[in-house]
Amino acid sequence: MTAFVIILYMKLALVQLNPIIGNLAYNYSLIETEFKRYANDGVDVIIFSECILTGYPPLDLLLRPDFILSIEDYLQQLIRLTSKFPNTALCIGTPRLLKEKLVNTAYIINNGAIIFEQFKHNLPNYDIFDEKRYFKSGTQQGVFEYKRAPDWNNNL
Repeated sequence: MTAFVIILYMKLALVQLNPIIGNLAYNYSLIETEFKRYANDGVDVIIFSECILTGYPPLDLLLRPDFILSIEDYLQQLIRLTSKFPNTALCIGTPRLLKEKLVNTAYIINNGAIIFEQFKHNLPNYDIFDEKRYFKSGTQQGVFEYKRAPDWNNNL
């Protein structure tokens, strides 16, 4: 009698950094360094904190069109970076302009492409965390697949 034992796991890295609010170049360099380090260690998904690229909370910087355009430029650089490490996904949160409204977005990026995005639903509205002033709330929740395990019926 032959028995099959399948052990499936995913190696995750939760990365907490100390970004500087508004300093996109510095924050990008922090993300890039840690992404490369963990990707080279064989991590499957590297998860960074909310608004890591802009620093949190970015406040009135979000009202500057040039700042929003710069966020998109750095996001594109991160997308290109992931193409060099196709076995590692990047989870990063950053503001995104969508239909002339800002949304606080979490991206899953892998192999040079955004494979999933989720907009923040519960926006805080107290003290300095006045996200409702800057962001539109997300309305849908989603699920994504990454490195799917083989189907029992088809692959064994």
